[in-house]
Amino acid sequence: MTPHPSGTSQTRSFTTVFLIEMWERFGYYSMAALLVLFMIDKLGFADSHTNLTWSAFTALVFSAPAIGGWIGDKVLGARRTMIFGACVLASGYLILSILFDSLD
Repeated sequence: MTPHPSGTSQTRSFTTVFLIEMWERFGYYSMAALLVLFMIDKLGFADSHTNLTWSAFTALVFSAPAIGGWIGDKVLGARRTMIFGACVLASGYLILSILFDSLD
Protein backbone atom coordinates (compact mmCIF):
# COMPACT_ATOMS: atom_id res chain seq x y z
CA MET A 1 0.00 0.00 0.00
CA THR A 2 1.31 3.40 -0.90
CA PRO A 3 1.38 5.93 1.90
CA HIS A 4 -0.64 9.10 1.76
CA PRO A 5 1.45 12.24 1.04
CA SER A 6 1.06 13.28 4.69
CA GLY A 7 2.80 10.08 5.80
CA THR A 8 -0.24 8.14 7.05
CA SER A 9 -1.87 5.35 5.13
CA GLN A 10 -5.23 5.94 3.52
CA THR A 11 -6.57 2.87 5.33
CA ARG A 12 -5.79 4.35 8.74
CA SER A 13 -7.38 7.67 7.79
CA PHE A 14 -10.45 5.93 6.41
CA THR A 15 -10.76 3.82 9.57
CA THR A 16 -10.62 6.93 11.76
CA VAL A 17 -13.27 8.72 9.71
CA PHE A 18 -15.44 5.60 9.60
CA LEU A 19 -15.33 5.07 13.37
CA ILE A 20 -16.14 8.70 14.15
CA GLU A 21 -19.01 8.72 11.65
CA MET A 22 -20.33 5.36 12.89
CA TRP A 23 -20.58 6.57 16.48
CA GLU A 24 -22.06 9.89 15.40
CA ARG A 25 -24.82 8.14 13.45
CA PHE A 26 -25.40 5.59 16.22
CA GLY A 27 -25.80 8.37 18.77
CA TYR A 28 -27.97 10.57 16.57
CA TYR A 29 -30.50 7.90 15.65
CA SER A 30 -30.58 6.29 19.08
CA MET A 31 -31.12 9.66 20.79
CA ALA A 32 -33.80 10.80 18.33
CA ALA A 33 -36.64 8.78 19.83
CA LEU A 34 -35.41 9.23 23.39
CA LEU A 35 -35.22 13.01 23.07
CA VAL A 36 -38.75 13.25 21.66
CA LEU A 37 -40.07 11.08 24.48
CA PHE A 38 -38.18 13.17 27.02
CA MET A 39 -39.68 16.40 25.68
CA ILE A 40 -43.19 14.94 25.92
CA ASP A 41 -42.95 13.01 29.20
CA LYS A 42 -40.57 15.09 31.31
CA LEU A 43 -40.85 18.60 29.90
CA GLY A 44 -44.57 18.44 29.12
CA PHE A 45 -44.30 19.62 25.52
CA ALA A 46 -47.34 19.18 23.29
CA ASP A 47 -46.86 16.94 20.26
CA SER A 48 -46.85 19.89 17.86
CA HIS A 49 -44.26 21.79 19.94
CA THR A 50 -42.12 18.64 20.19
CA ASN A 51 -42.23 18.12 16.44
CA LEU A 52 -41.34 21.76 15.76
CA THR A 53 -38.43 21.65 18.22
CA TRP A 54 -37.16 18.35 16.87
CA SER A 55 -37.45 19.58 13.26
CA ALA A 56 -35.44 22.72 14.04
CA PHE A 57 -32.79 20.65 15.79
CA THR A 58 -32.57 18.22 12.87
CA ALA A 59 -32.26 21.10 10.38
CA LEU A 60 -29.35 22.49 12.39
CA VAL A 61 -27.72 19.06 12.66
CA PHE A 62 -27.75 18.60 8.90
CA SER A 63 -26.73 22.18 8.03
CA ALA A 64 -23.90 22.54 10.58
CA PRO A 65 -21.43 20.38 8.60
CA ALA A 66 -21.22 23.10 5.94
CA ILE A 67 -19.91 25.58 8.50
CA GLY A 68 -17.77 22.94 10.21
CA GLY A 69 -16.32 21.85 6.88
CA TRP A 70 -15.29 25.39 6.04
CA ILE A 71 -13.66 25.85 9.47
CA GLY A 72 -11.93 22.48 9.13
CA ASP A 73 -10.58 23.29 5.67
CA LYS A 74 -9.60 26.91 6.18
CA VAL A 75 -8.73 27.21 9.89
CA LEU A 76 -7.99 24.00 11.76
CA GLY A 77 -6.84 21.43 9.23
CA ALA A 78 -7.95 17.81 8.94
CA ARG A 79 -6.17 16.30 11.96
CA ARG A 80 -7.22 18.97 14.48
CA THR A 81 -10.76 18.97 13.08
CA MET A 82 -11.06 15.20 13.60
CA ILE A 83 -9.70 15.40 17.15
CA PHE A 84 -11.90 18.38 18.02
CA GLY A 85 -14.98 16.71 16.50
CA ALA A 86 -14.39 13.48 18.40
CA CYS A 87 -13.99 15.43 21.66
CA VAL A 88 -17.20 17.39 21.05
CA LEU A 89 -19.03 14.16 20.19
CA ALA A 90 -17.80 12.40 23.34
CA SER A 91 -18.63 15.45 25.48
CA GLY A 92 -22.14 15.60 24.08
CA TYR A 93 -22.80 11.94 24.86
CA LEU A 94 -21.36 12.40 28.34
CA ILE A 95 -23.70 15.31 29.00
CA LEU A 96 -26.67 13.30 27.69
CA SER A 97 -25.80 10.44 30.05
CA ILE A 98 -25.98 12.59 33.20
CA LEU A 99 -29.11 11.93 35.24
CA PHE A 100 -31.11 14.83 36.54
CA ASP A 101 -33.42 13.73 39.34
CA SER A 102 -35.03 17.15 39.64
CA LEU A 103 -37.11 16.51 36.50
CA ASP A 104 -39.13 13.67 38.05
